[in-house]
Amino acid sequence: MEKHVIQSVGFRNTKDEEGNATGFQFKVRLPYYRGIFLSQIRPGTLFVDGEKIEKENIVWNINGEDFTNEEMAADFQTHWSVTTPAVLKVKKEGGLAQGYHDLKYLHLLICRQSFRHIWIRIRKIWYLCRNLDIM
Repeated sequence: MEKHVIQSVGFRNTKDEEGNATGFQFKVRLPYYRGIFLSQIRPGTLFVDGEKIEKENIVWNINGEDFTNEEMAADFQTHWSVTTPAVLKVKKEGGLAQGYHDLKYLHLLICRQSFRHIWIRIRKIWYLCRNLDIM
């Protein structure tokens, strides 16, 4: 895995059975020292070359299984490990043109820890920006 949260390996267009580009995908690693459950992630906003991609057009693939935002919010069983990158699959008709693209992603991680019966809520906002080359 790379040092950056948004990984350059795995950044590519996705295609249907007929070979038409239906979107693109990229990998992200968890920038937190522990793994988390999917219900702790609040997916946010993705911008590609300044264009906003709606949350409904993004599917998370964690441990080989696809999840929508609603499914992640309700999933208290599936754990995302620090050593396993997630794949974000983005629906975008025609995919991305070959060349460099700016990706900016903002989402929220909510961690709840119990210490002496006091609940502590920690919020971490990940603002990720990376310029990647799609081939």
